[in-house]
Amino acid sequence: MMTFVIVGIIIMCFVSPVFFCAITHPFKSIYYGIKDLYDYIVHKKWLLCSVGGIVSYIGLFGLGKTLSVVHDTLMDYQRYNGVKVYDYRRKKWVTQRVRIISNVALSIPYEELRSLQQVVEACQTREAYDNEHDTLTVTIILLDEASSQLNSRGFRDNINPLLLGKLLCVRHHYMVMRYTSQRQGMVDALLRAV
Repeated sequence: MMTFVIVGIIIMCFVSPVFFCAITHPFKSIYYGIKDLYDYIVHKKWLLCSVGGIVSYIGLFGLGKTLSVVHDTLMDYQRYNGVKVYDYRRKKWVTQRVRIISNVALSIPYEELRSLQQVVEACQTREAYDNEHDTLTVTIILLDEASSQLNSRGFRDNINPLLLGKLLCVRHHYMVMRYTSQRQGMVDALLRAV
């Protein structure tokens, strides 16, 4: 029986880095676990909108890609817009603002996506806007049919280095990008790699 426990612990150490860290550093794991739980509760981190992702919705005609991406965006807007959250950069409570840039018509406030330059501008102006209006802005980019907008045939002007830098650091810019496509291979290879 003891052999099974030891083998199980060894397997778990290879499978889970968290388990390995907890076994090799039990006191630090307990200390930081309590500290993180305290911070999570005191600063109400469950109210922060999830950021830092580039999410693709893939499927053929009529499978509900656009419906799903719009539903997820609407739910995020309704749940997180106007909520008081703690901003760690400024060390104070501010109002969370969900900004949506979309090429799909929505029933909530949004900006029409005309070019990907808007993504770069949103990243560059976010911090100044937040300082002036006492907000924490989360930007959701909704791009329907990215395969026609970001395909390999227009590779020269699809993703410039400035946009690529912003996409690589979406978490730091409090952004989420959601796009739909019929096939993953139809989207520009650089975006798929990111």
